[in-house]
Amino acid sequence: MLRVSCSIFLLASCSSATPELGTVEQESTSINMPDASKNSMPADNSINDIAPARDGNIAIIEEFEAAKTKNTIAAYDLFIARHPDHELVAEAKKLRLNVRTSPVK
Repeated sequence: MLRVSCSIFLLASCSSATPELGTVEQESTSINMPDASKNSMPADNSINDIAPARDGNIAIIEEFEAAKTKNTIAAYDLFIARHPDHELVAEAKKLRLNVRTSPVK
């Protein structure tokens, strides 16, 4: 375990009748922290066994498909708000207009 010592300065409260600052007291506190060397990479490089992160575009496409499935103005608005610069926003805006202008059944 790594032992860390921290100093805490406490400012004594000042009376409003006196313009001077209060006295400063020092208190020392010890904190036990885990040794950082125990949290390092494994020696056998087993980190390579972890699957790589998936393409972020996949999640955006899935959100777009979910909005199309719901086919509501709120669903399209949420997609547009979350991904304003994505290429699917144009299609989401067209589909949103169709929801607004489609006849009520």
